[in-house]
Amino acid sequence: MCIPVREKGLGSDIRFAFAATLGQILSKQAWKPRVYMGCMKSGPVLSEKGVRYYEPEHWKFGEPGNKYFRHATGQLYAISKDLATYISINK
Repeated sequence: MCIPVREKGLGSDIRFAFAATLGQILSKQAWKPRVYMGCMKSGPVLSEKGVRYYEPEHWKFGEPGNKYFRHATGQLYAISKDLATYISINK
């Protein structure tokens, strides 16, 4: 859950309000074994040279026009200890 108060650029200067609310959200997730949360987004894979965030390995994402899988972005994201352990073992 993102609560941006002010955004300047693309994620370079995002400020978040309501830290207590964020703490409540995180504490509700603490009992879950595998948590991945943050500012979730999805978007087109940029396959055109010269555009910002060009993806040189765009072919790995399939057909032109495909989108990235939903993922956490920006300055705030979190994964649980169990999920980090699972990723480490299964890399």
